[in-house]
This record gives sequence, C-alpha cells and structure tokens, in this order.
Amino acid sequence: MIKIVAGLGLAVALGAVGCGGSQKNSDVGGGLPATSAASATQPATESACVVMAANVAAQLKVTAAGQGAETEKMAAQIGPLMEKVTSERCQADAWSAEAVDCMTMADAAGLEACAAKLTPAQTEAVEAAMKDALGDDFGGSQKPEGAGSPPPPPDDPCGGGA
Repeated sequence: MIKIVAGLGLAVALGAVGCGGSQKNSDVGGGLPATSAASATQPATESACVVMAANVAAQLKVTAAGQGAETEKMAAQIGPLMEKVTSERCQADAWSAEAVDCMTMADAAGLEACAAKLTPAQTEAVEAAMKDALGDDFGGSQKPEGAGSPPPPPDDPCGGGA
C-alpha cells in the first residue's frame, strides 16, 4: 500500500494521472487555459511555482480520497513534501509559465496534459527529487531526516558492540 501511495504521489507530481480530464478553469481549446507563445518559453515566477505546487499537492489528496484510510493517510503525509519538491524544482529548473499556469488550474485528471509541457530534463529532475525526498519507506533512496543506524536488537547484551 505504501508503494501505491508513493507512486500516486509521483504520478500526480508528474501529471500522469487520468487521461486529460477537465480543468478548474475551462476555456475554449480543449479545457486547457489559453496561453501565448511567449508564456511557453518564459520561466514562471517564484510565486507562481508556489501556487502551482500547492494545487498539485491538493490534487494528490483528491485522488487518494475514497481509496481507503491508509492511502488517504499516506497522501496526507506525502502532500507537503510533494508541494515543497515541486515548487523547488519548478524554480530551479525554470519551468515555463505555460506549464505552471496549466498545472495551477488543472484538476487531478488534467495534470497529465500539463506535465507534457515540461521538458524531459525537468520531468526527470522532479521525479528524481521526489524519489530522493520520499526515503526508503516510500521507495526512495534517502533515509528520513535524523535517521542513523538502527538500534541493536533487544537481545544483544553487547548493545551492538563486540
């Protein structure tokens, strides 16, 4: 179950949920917000990245709703981390204003179309950052903060020493 939620978190972060779906702000043109050619190449502002990341994290919770208490609990735990990582990668990797605007307005099902607006390098960077940030408990590579060596087994009279 943990890996399902971790995968769900990555999927929402990368927009790989659903098949396009509806948008919160349906405009003409397939339900995606209208964008100019300039916004497709201009990087998003820091504040736009923060707002977008909050929506992506919120969509994780929406997607997890009704999937069982454990899945909902895991989504609640992963959401703030996903929001932080997504905002950081957006700013560091200069995501286009077009992609950020799209993800800001999208519902969970619509994030897939928005994620297609990221470059392959941007997608790889946010995926790697999420895997790293999630730690071993969620299928990532990094131990949670403050984690060191596990304590010795209770039946070890030497306390782990020789």
